[in-house]
Amino acid sequence: MTAQGVRKLEQAEANGTITLNTLARLAHGLDCEVHYMFVPRTSLVEQVLNRTQEIAGIALPSTLKGAEVLTDAETLMALTSALVKVSKRGLW
Repeated sequence: MTAQGVRKLEQAEANGTITLNTLARLAHGLDCEVHYMFVPRTSLVEQVLNRTQEIAGIALPSTLKGAEVLTDAETLMALTSALVKVSKRGLW
């Protein structure tokens, strides 16, 4: 690979325009693997809580934190009631 080719690849990566196909070819040439994945910014519990609130229109306590919901019986019951009212197919 030429120095100019390396610069083009680095520039494409910096600009966010590099393709997965190009990354796969690069990885192959370097005897590496490419792992393409999504990493959540919030916990799954928080995502379900937020989405349930959006869909069901039920106000959930704003103090909820992901793990806390699993230990507070009253909040867990409120969440369970909200989830029952939401179509599971429409949650996402």
